[in-house]
Amino acid sequence: MQQAKKGPDDFWNQVIEERSLSPDLVENYRRSRSDTSRVPLGRILIRERVLSVRQVMTLVSMQIEEPDVLIGDLAVREGFCTKEAIDQCLDVQLATCSASVEDLLQDGNVSEPLLVHALVGYLRFLEQQLEIKNDERGLLGVG
Repeated sequence: MQQAKKGPDDFWNQVIEERSLSPDLVENYRRSRSDTSRVPLGRILIRERVLSVRQVMTLVSMQIEEPDVLIGDLAVREGFCTKEAIDQCLDVQLATCSASVEDLLQDGNVSEPLLVHALVGYLRFLEQQLEIKNDERGLLGVG
């Protein structure tokens, strides 16, 4: 069974499960950071030379007609790039988000020991996911 790709939601869920932060505080923090800290995927696609400016503009125009379809899905559907290229650019996007643990600690509403505990728990979770992925690769004969 293939595991779903993990992302920032898993971290936040871990923080809530570990009771390091309340669900309301997490939601407020995420909402305040999400719109301003994320580099648009189209910009990353251009910067990484996956797509041209013209292709991104075409996709943005298409989103007017299909607002519920993500730009990465449109790019793959239109044959502009592969799903793997989109996933790599999404990883770049995630890595460039400015929200960080330091920001969270500076907020003053977070217990550092509890947050560290949640981070360790999340790290263990990621290690388990990596072991599962490696086991799947071994079963498939992929090295």
